[in-house]
Amino acid sequence: MKNVTSQDGYIVFQKFFTDLVKRETVVVVWQISADGTRRVHNCVLSSYKYEAGILNFLTHAGQGLQLEAAEVYCYSKNEAVIFKTQLRGQAVQMPGVLCFLEGPDIQVIKASVGIDLPDGYMRGKIMATQKSQRDQALFDEQLAKISTSQEDKIFADKREAPRLRPKEDKIITCQRAGEPDMSQNFLLFDLSRGGLGFKIIEEGLFGRGQFVEITALEGQVLDQPLIGEVMSVRDLAPEDVGWKVGIKFVDEVPKI
Repeated sequence: MKNVTSQDGYIVFQKFFTDLVKRETVVVVWQISADGTRRVHNCVLSSYKYEAGILNFLTHAGQGLQLEAAEVYCYSKNEAVIFKTQLRGQAVQMPGVLCFLEGPDIQVIKASVGIDLPDGYMRGKIMATQKSQRDQALFDEQLAKISTSQEDKIFADKREAPRLRPKEDKIITCQRAGEPDMSQNFLLFDLSRGGLGFKIIEEGLFGRGQFVEITALEGQVLDQPLIGEVMSVRDLAPEDVGWKVGIKFVDEVPKI
């Protein structure tokens, strides 16, 4: 993710908002209710006033957007840009920062608000579509116990959503892809919608570039294994004894 501020990127801001108006580009606007649900609107930017710091949105029906006094999140899929801001009266305040997104960030947004994204901005399919409803529920249950809001992750000053440590020990069952004989239980280190990390005690069990299958979460066997690619294996010392294996979720093991 690349962030551009209004002070450092005056020309970028002007061009971005001018293009939104001229092209009548769809902008997804949402807010989070007190109960955690998201109110999502498909809008267009009808006008903006840079010096006054005002954005005026209209719904597809040409009506003004009715928003509550809470943080406002705006996303343009055509430009792959997201920003958060506040209300100023009945208008939306111009943000201080525009966040230009990369593939992992976009996947987080889609998982959060169900936005239909064009293939041109995707670097891989959403692995959630490969799960059964039961598997998805099991995964979401584990993630919900340790996760903050997706919006907080998106706007963290990092390239992708940070993985979060569980507050209590959790176990996954994992094996190298196609090698059920070496299936073992491992301590979950961290988890996000895009991947996870787990702890190993025996060095050399997994290596960067290998593919793994996660067959159970907390003892509950999945209908379909979660597939992951090993992205890193790092020594936990002096923090802890053992190694952390970091994986990202993928759709399938590539055929050689």
